[in-house]
Amino acid sequence: MGELWILIPAPFMGYFVIDHFRKLFSDDPNFVREVFKSQPVTMVAAATALGAAIVWGLSEVGQRFVGILF
Repeated sequence: MGELWILIPAPFMGYFVIDHFRKLFSDDPNFVREVFKSQPVTMVAAATALGAAIVWGLSEVGQRFVGILF
């Protein structure tokens, strides 16, 4: 149950990261949405995996920062 706090925001964080990197390769603002419509399961899985890694990394940095302060 402790990992649930990572998995809830993970797809949203992953979507924003994927959309940010899309700007490097495509000028089409709807590209990520089009891929999501054609391959929803793949996009959700990719966004969740990427977002979970980022959320976990940010939480580790935050915990160490709080540990330094207190």
